Parts: sequence; C-alpha cells; structure tokens
Amino acid sequence: MAKNRIVYGIIAAVMLLYVFLNQDPMTYAALYAVLLLPLLSLILSLIFKRQFTIEEELSTEYVAKGEVVQFKFIVKNNSFLPWTCIQARLEMYGPGLQIDSEEKYFSVRPFSNNEVTFDISSKYRGSYKVGVNNLLIYDFLGLFKFKQKHDETLAFIVTPRILDLPFLPLDSVVQDAAADKNHRHDEDYSVIADLRKYQPTDGYKKIHWKVSAKRNELISKDFQETERNAAVLLMDNSALNAENYDNLELEDAIVEALVSAMAYCTNRGHPVSLRCLSDDDESFTVDFDYLYRTAAALEFGDFGIFNDYLKKYTNVYGGPMNLIVFIQDLDPNVFDSIRFLRLYGNNITVFYFSETEYNDEINQLRELNVHCVNFQEIQNA
Repeated sequence: MAKNRIVYGIIAAVMLLYVFLNQDPMTYAALYAVLLLPLLSLILSLIFKRQFTIEEELSTEYVAKGEVVQFKFIVKNNSFLPWTCIQARLEMYGPGLQIDSEEKYFSVRPFSNNEVTFDISSKYRGSYKVGVNNLLIYDFLGLFKFKQKHDETLAFIVTPRILDLPFLPLDSVVQDAAADKNHRHDEDYSVIADLRKYQPTDGYKKIHWKVSAKRNELISKDFQETERNAAVLLMDNSALNAENYDNLELEDAIVEALVSAMAYCTNRGHPVSLRCLSDDDESFTVDFDYLYRTAAALEFGDFGIFNDYLKKYTNVYGGPMNLIVFIQDLDPNVFDSIRFLRLYGNNITVFYFSETEYNDEINQLRELNVHCVNFQEIQNA
C-alpha cells in the first residue's frame, strides 16, 4: 500500500506540473480525475466492503500426527466492484502447529469467488482450532485498507500413532483370585443379560442406577458371559505444564501408549474400558474406532490426583481384573496403590515413560509379577 501511495503522489505531482506547463481544459480534466479517483475508490469500498460471502472448510476433522490437513477459505464477491487485493491471515490455537504460510493475498473479480488453501500439520496430538480472524481489504487503487472481522473457527483433532507392542499378559489373571470373582473375566460388560437385587459383594459399577431409582431399591446388572478377558485402562491425565515442550512430548507418549494398548487388546478380542480423571468410566467395548476417537480427544488438566483415583478404584472395584496403568510419575504413593491393586489379585501392566528415574520401584513391581513396559524403548525402536 505504501508503494501505491508513493506512485499516486508522483502521478499527482506530474499532473500538477503538466497543468502548470500547459493550461488546457484536457489537462485540467486529467488532474481532476487523478484527484477524484481516490475519493471515488474510498466511497465505493466503504459501500461494498461487506458484500462478501465467506465459507470455511477442513479437508478432514481427524488427521494423523505429522500429516497435513487443508484449511480452505472461500470468499465470494457479491458486488460489481473488483477487489484487487485481499489479505487473509490464519490464526492457530494450540502448540506445535505448523503452516505453509501465515497469510495469503488474493483477488476476487466481480460476482465471482476465490479460494485460498492453508496446509497445516502438528507435531503433537490433540484438539486444535484454526480460523481467519479478520480480512484486510484494499480498495481497487491500493491506497486504503479496511479490516473486516471474522470470528468463525474450525476444529480438528490430530490423532496419535499406533505402535506395535510386545507381549502383554492379558490372559494370566491369578487363578485363585479369579475363582472368587469369576465374572471379572467371564462377562461381557457391554451386554446386560439380566437384572437382580443388589448383593453386598457387587461393585458400584454393577448397579443399574436408573432402575434402582424407579424401584426404590438397589438393582444390579448381570452381564452376558463370554470366554474373553476384559481389560481396564487407567490413565493419568492430570495437569502438566503446557508451556514445557518436554511435557507435551510426555502427553503424546502417554496417549500413544494408550491407543497402542487399545489396539493390542481389541485385536485379540478383549473388551476394553477406558478410565481417567476427567471423564466418566467408559463401558467395556471392542469397538476400536470408538475407543481411538475418545482417546485422541482426551485432554490433560486439573482434574484431580491420580493416586486418589487409584485408591477409589481399589475401594469400589477391587479385583481380579486385567489392569493396564499409564503413569506420569511413579512416586511412593502411586507405587503403594499399584502394589495394593496387585495384592487384590489384579493382573497389572504398568506403562512408564522415564528410563532411569524409577528403576528401584520398577524392580520391586516386577518382583510382585507386575508387568512393566518402558514405552520410550518402543518409541525409539
């Protein structure tokens, strides 16, 4: 715009000089045209600058980490006035997003439209929003610019990778404990077979709260028997410092371990229930697509203390069960909770993400027949 103004100033000065040297009606007419054109351009721009129809779309709502999603910004000109230069600047909300160009310039002819495309990728999984906050519109002489606000944003989810896992001991629920609560590995928790009165040995998960409220007494659910062992995935999604990119890497690793374990279980026919601090307990299912979408959208935040959640699980559900635990820190409290869960007869696998920080605790868990997996080794393989 500065160059256009300089050029216009030079043209106006030349016309003034031409009028001074040759005072003719035609030269005066040319001078008046030069002087009036910016005013005409300004008036027309103010009248028609809102005669736009704006559309936005994403090529997909789900994209794998590292792959490209296209954000398309379509502007339709509903007036006879051509717009020679429009600037669209893309605003992105979320860490790790990368873009081919933050701003793009384009023109729109009368009663036509134009489309600009931004290529976006992310280094981290998660839920993100993008949008063009405002447009900068230049008049057809390029002397003035106008800002037009646009508050719409679109959301997309960057999904985590699924990595191949080594052997997980899903079928080795301790037999003497399993004999006491055989339903833990012989019931399909996704199918309710019958209803019955609540027994003191039933966990809270088995209570059918709606029916209990109608009958004014506690009613438990009987689940359909199958030959498959179920697996409960307990994930620590408590708050991490989002400003620290090491923590973003840890979040990524935890969720990648989670979806990799989901794939391992469902591929072998084991129903899975995802449980974390921020959401209600998920019912058991072998629908991996549903589990994957749920895990991809999980957030980390101030939802509570993971060790308190482990204690609650111990008190409510007990054992035995195939438990897969994804920890941020194996501090003494978490270590004790896992040890108690193991003593209750649970078959436990622990995913951890530090190479050396918890060697002593990991060795003690392995002595209790807790299967421990260093996910960093799988990522680096």
